[in-house]
Amino acid sequence: MRKQVLILITLIVAIAAQAQGEHLKFMGIELKGSITEFQQQLLTKGMRVSYVSKGLPEGERVYDGRFSGYPAQVVVFFNSRTRLVYRAKVMIDLEGRDHATSLLNEMKAKLDIKYGGAKRRSQDFTDEYGHKFEQSAYTLTDGEIDLFVTSSGYTDHDTFYVNIDYKDAKNTSINTLDELEDL
Repeated sequence: MRKQVLILITLIVAIAAQAQGEHLKFMGIELKGSITEFQQQLLTKGMRVSYVSKGLPEGERVYDGRFSGYPAQVVVFFNSRTRLVYRAKVMIDLEGRDHATSLLNEMKAKLDIKYGGAKRRSQDFTDEYGHKFEQSAYTLTDGEIDLFVTSSGYTDHDTFYVNIDYKDAKNTSINTLDELEDL
């Protein structure tokens, strides 16, 4: 019964996303098509495939480059069977909690300008090391963008990661339906 409800919800989301016909954009590139096509567009934006990609599971690829003026890593998620891209996640690493908080607020302000603050919902989040941050999610007709910070240690001087996670509604639903075939 639970599986049927999940399939029904996923189908409704997929139909609604398909009706829109739009895909969420990441760096001005629609999150659609094959990983090969998407990678080509990232390369033209100055990204390069990272050596880290070799150690990742099939369906993930990492790129190094700049995002919104900052050195960053980008992880692109794609279906390993269909090669369809459905998600891209940016990670910007900074030394110190204050720098991460400042960048988090800067990115939130930029996303508010682009998508509207009314589309944002925020809540407090405590990471595994006890650091508290605000995390935000932007729910859009063509997908969702999550903005949050994680850390690598207990002190305020450790490395912190500002994450911006873009999930295309249509292709995420297609990927979920494909994964459900295994169940």
